[in-house]
Amino acid sequence: MAVYSIVTSVFLLTFALVLGFLLTKYEAFIDTSGAKECGVDRPPCMGANNQCINGWCVAAIPPRVPSSTGIPVYP
Repeated sequence: MAVYSIVTSVFLLTFALVLGFLLTKYEAFIDTSGAKECGVDRPPCMGANNQCINGWCVAAIPPRVPSSTGIPVYP
């Protein structure tokens, strides 16, 4: 019985460490190297197409998906 509790404890500890690593490594949601901070006590966003969203300068024009990518789509 003690072996199962030790194995369970080690598994939960390992799971928590892996989850913590993944959350801290991949938490950032803006994946551009040119991302610039803006907002209170920060400089404003430069350019007409940029706006400040959640403290980051983001393009105001949403990305467009081409109408035909050439990949077959089945219903």
